[in-house]
Amino acid sequence: MDSEKFQWLVDYGRLLMPSADRLGDPLEGTTPAGDLEWWRRAALDAESEEHQRIIEHNRKFQSQWAQKLRGNYYVNC
Repeated sequence: MDSEKFQWLVDYGRLLMPSADRLGDPLEGTTPAGDLEWWRRAALDAESEEHQRIIEHNRKFQSQWAQKLRGNYYVNC
């Protein structure tokens, strides 16, 4: 934390909690690679093609929502 942010914290008595999409890291607030890998393996181990399609749909759905909601995830270190 730089001195300007620290001074703001002292002056206002609040925490600075930027949204994930303002941190400069394009992966912050997105679905972790480990989760995506879990979904991929689950699809490969699926009992049927229908089950595999459902798992793949859920993986894409989760990933898309994580991307859309990045602006609503607030981060404090």
